[in-house]
Parts: sequence; C-alpha cells; structure tokens
Amino acid sequence: GGKTLVAELLMALALWRSRGLGSRRPRDAPPQLALYVVPLKALVQEKHKHFADVWQDYGWRVRECHGEAEEARRAREGSDRAGRPPRLAEDASADVAVMTWEAANALVDELHASGGAALVRARVACVVVDEVHQLSDASRGAQLESFLCKLVAARRVQVVAMTATASNLEALAGWLGAALYATDFRPTALDYHVATPPLGGPKLFREPARFPAFTWTG
Repeated sequence: GGKTLVAELLMALALWRSRGLGSRRPRDAPPQLALYVVPLKALVQEKHKHFADVWQDYGWRVRECHGEAEEARRAREGSDRAGRPPRLAEDASADVAVMTWEAANALVDELHASGGAALVRARVACVVVDEVHQLSDASRGAQLESFLCKLVAARRVQVVAMTATASNLEALAGWLGAALYATDFRPTALDYHVATPPLGGPKLFREPARFPAFTWTG
C-alpha cells in the first residue's frame, strides 16, 4: 500500500528541515532524530537494513535499537565509559533510529528525565509508528500507548501513525491531535486464489484442484 514510502518521505523532510539552511534551531543544539517505531525485533532488523541502504548516499546514519542490538553494539564498538557506547539520547552521530516500542519508550523517558518535554522536542524531529492498530494488543499494547501519550504531552512533535487495518481512524486521529489521511488506492490488483485438493486418499497431495482466481481492485 506504500506506507513505508510515505514514512521515508516524511522522515527525510523532517531531517532536512532540522538541518537545512533555513532552520531556526540554534547552532549548538543537538541534532534531531527521526524515529521509526515497530512492534517486533524482526521488523526493526528488516527496516534498519532498508533505511541504511536508502539513505547511505545522504550520509545519514541509521541506528538499530532493541535489547540484543544494543548488547552487540557494546561488544563491537566499546566506549569511553565503562564499556558502553553512547546511549541513543546522547548519540550525536545518529540521524535515524529504528526501534521497538520498549526502546522508544525508554528513549522518551530518558529525555523527559534529563530535560522534560523541551528536550523531547529538541531531540526528536519526527516519529513514525507503524502498525499502530496494535495499541489493542493485550500483552504489549500498553507500551505503545504510554509512548504515544508522552509524545502527545510533549506537544509539537510530529507523529505519523500508520495502519492498514484499524477501523476507528477518526477516533485515533482525534486522540493524537492529528490530521487523517486515508486511501483505498492499490497500485496493483490483489488476486485471491482458492484451491482445495480432491478427496480420496493419496490424491490429496498429488492433484490439487484448480479454482478460478478472483481479482479485487479496491
């Protein structure tokens, strides 16, 4: 559906604005981050590789943030302080961070503890939350809700919440104080193929039946 492309464009725009010649940020202000937040470590790894490939020509550094990634980074890079590399909140070399909900929540907590909402606004240029419909997840949805509440409370932090399946989009947009953009456009047709095997012993695995394909163009 093109959600990732939308995220890339908005993150890039936020970074360019924060680093551009027309930026009103003080010259000594810390560089701002674009955050891409997903529910699973596997998605963090996938998107980290993708963004690193997309933005390497711009010189933007993409950091992967989840528990195992941080442990591996400590072992790989070391640090000037007790064997630990810079925490993301202090890492001036990072431009984009791809994170799990828990890592994102921890980052905002640390920024709040160090400088309140003002430091959150100073360090975070844009936050993209993919699969935001998983707010309803019984086991971990509270982590995402807590993270979003802190961003809303900080004010003036751009939040891009993306989903392909949520039904209460108006309510979600109202809660976030966001504009709603919805589309049912699909660049390619979606084909549904349904096949059932014939009955009768071994033929079950050797002779799959063929049904006509139905094409959905919505």
